[in-house]
Amino acid sequence: MNSDSNLPADPQSELPLNPRTAPPADLEAEIVRATSAGQGMGVTAIVLMIVFAACIGGWMLTKSNLHLSIGMATSPKVIAGIRTGFSALALLVAVLSIFLVVTGFRVIRQRRSPLAGAMVWRDTQVIRGNRARTTGLVYIAAGVVSFIAGITLAIYIWNVLQKAVDVSVITLRPGVTILQQPTVIPK
Repeated sequence: MNSDSNLPADPQSELPLNPRTAPPADLEAEIVRATSAGQGMGVTAIVLMIVFAACIGGWMLTKSNLHLSIGMATSPKVIAGIRTGFSALALLVAVLSIFLVVTGFRVIRQRRSPLAGAMVWRDTQVIRGNRARTTGLVYIAAGVVSFIAGITLAIYIWNVLQKAVDVSVITLRPGVTILQQPTVIPK
């Protein structure tokens, strides 16, 4: 019994708290404040996503008329430049995906999101425990999916560009043939 009141003592109140799952000492939500560097990184990430989406959207719009938009007389250097540009974009997506997976593993290990010392672009409440673990797993899943999508997109674009400039490759549906008729010059 507690000496100050007639209520029984809480048996768990004397157990030491686990630092990973313990609430903050002031029992209020712990907030990580935004910094100008974090805000700059957030804006940069949003701009990169918009550029990536615009590139993919532009690609999809012109894919059906690729031979008209690129032109069959386009030099191989221009096609190589386009290929290199899309490959670099896919490489950037792959690197950012690896960063996302590594961050996910760190969140799981620390059981805290955002990580200690992380720069955030807006004031963010710290998530701890199982919610942080779930957040880390989502980071890992998103990183793996975006890595696979980036590499697959690079390979796909590379092959489509190759077929667009290679005039010897003509694909027809089964049963379709092209007949060459002699040219008759009228008299």
